[in-house]
Amino acid sequence: MTYNYVVTNQKPTTVTHALTASFTSADALNLLLIRSTRLEVQAMGPEGLVPVLDVRLYGRVSTASILRLPNEPRDVLFISTERYQFALLVYDAERGEIKTKATGSLKETIGKPIESTHLGAADPQSRMIALHLYE
Repeated sequence: MTYNYVVTNQKPTTVTHALTASFTSADALNLLLIRSTRLEVQAMGPEGLVPVLDVRLYGRVSTASILRLPNEPRDVLFISTERYQFALLVYDAERGEIKTKATGSLKETIGKPIESTHLGAADPQSRMIALHLYE
């Protein structure tokens, strides 16, 4: 018996999160677009937006926030996924790629997951991140 498995190989097109930050350098203005499982970084140039990076993320992003860590010249990106994982992402200007500064799990064995979408917010002074994932 023969089985066929057919899928499309199209990148996500719907923007789920749009953020502005100084992500690629301290004096740059970047637009970060998250399209479900992809991160696109664009820089503001004299002619408009210039694509810098397009990266696949291993997980569907549920929350995203920009932080400025102490003694860091550039902003960092905090993301959490629908499967309760998180990552703190930075841009490596020398190599022109995204690096993971921290990663971990947000899974909780006691709480009941919320039925609506995950909520997240970062303190403007980058002191804390608040997430609403469980009831």
